[in-house]
Amino acid sequence: MSEEIAIAAGDIRYWQRRAERAEDDAAACYRILEVLTRVGKKYGKSAGQVSLRWLVQKGAIVIPRTSKVERLTENMSIFDFVLTPQDMADVDGLAKAAGRVVSVGWAPKWD
Repeated sequence: MSEEIAIAAGDIRYWQRRAERAEDDAAACYRILEVLTRVGKKYGKSAGQVSLRWLVQKGAIVIPRTSKVERLTENMSIFDFVLTPQDMADVDGLAKAAGRVVSVGWAPKWD
């Protein structure tokens, strides 16, 4: 039996902070923001909701975390829309060859 584990940061504020601090390639971080925000506008959803929905449609078990009550509702409001194949491809296109969109220092050495 094979097992796969997916780690993702769905919080759009995470990508904004990384871009502003230049912790990674700022252009890549802003590209993530642009794509997730553009797709979200089609559905009246946030970029974070698009990220979570993309993971669900990929078959991932998603456990979002938040300390804000208002985001609990937002995190659960991802089951009333479905991303089109083109939307999925647009988000898929954000990945780099190693499989990660942005490589962080604490990430496991799985690639």
